[in-house]
Amino acid sequence: MTNIEISEDNKEESAEKHQKMFCEFQKNQHDDRIIIYTDKSKSETNQIRAGLVYTTNFSCYQWKAWNLGSKYEVFNTELFTIKKAIDFAYKKTDLWTREIWIFSNNQPALKKLKNREVRASQYYTNQTRTGIEKL
Repeated sequence: MTNIEISEDNKEESAEKHQKMFCEFQKNQHDDRIIIYTDKSKSETNQIRAGLVYTTNFSCYQWKAWNLGSKYEVFNTELFTIKKAIDFAYKKTDLWTREIWIFSNNQPALKKLKNREVRASQYYTNQTRTGIEKL
């Protein structure tokens, strides 16, 4: 089951609620939850970078980063990073994984994922054990 939630709160309220959720996660540390944060940046020379940070227990973190050059816009970079986070979580999932949380601060990208309307020349894919399937 996938649940995409987009906060309607202002940045300060969203940050406060997220901090409370983060504290609850830390109190209830279990290795059955995967938590991933995505981020992207654009340099003054229009170089795009994307990355993610992954943890299950808040004592050990892993990260991945990609330098995408100047071929992506920030919106597409966030979609790229969310896709990489899903792929990464899929690889880290085991028999005991109960929840996967992926946090992104790019509301337009999240709205695009939540609204599954597909326009001309676009399609959604589903990562499976046998490869990628069009939905």
